[in-house]
Amino acid sequence: GLGDMTSEVGSHAPLRVLTVGDGDLSFSLALSRCTRSKALSLVATTYTERPELFERYKQAAAVVQELEARGVDIHHGIDATRLDTFPELTANGGGFDLIVFNYPCVGHHSLLDDGDKIMHARRHHTLLSHFFHSAQSI
Repeated sequence: GLGDMTSEVGSHAPLRVLTVGDGDLSFSLALSRCTRSKALSLVATTYTERPELFERYKQAAAVVQELEARGVDIHHGIDATRLDTFPELTANGGGFDLIVFNYPCVGHHSLLDDGDKIMHARRHHTLLSHFFHSAQSI
């Protein structure tokens, strides 16, 4: 499992993992729980700002509290299509071993005026293209 993995830097360096698109941070918490603390250096991010996160997801405050207690760095307001523009992610040269885009979503297709599923698929394609371009730079 991830608990046994090490980074490319060396056998004693923790695996540096960045999570994006983790709406309520529950994936990041599960990842943190299933690994040895010294084997993983986790940076968890949300697109929404902290107040909106707490308003939208009732369990978010408890999740954030546990993540912080586990030493996870948490950043809010992070756009996965522009990762290289956030100093908190590029400090120390960035250098993540793994970037997990947990749930890439631009909203449900029914939110479009005409419910056009083809256009919705194109929007997701664009999101992922921009994410991949952004991720390769950090």
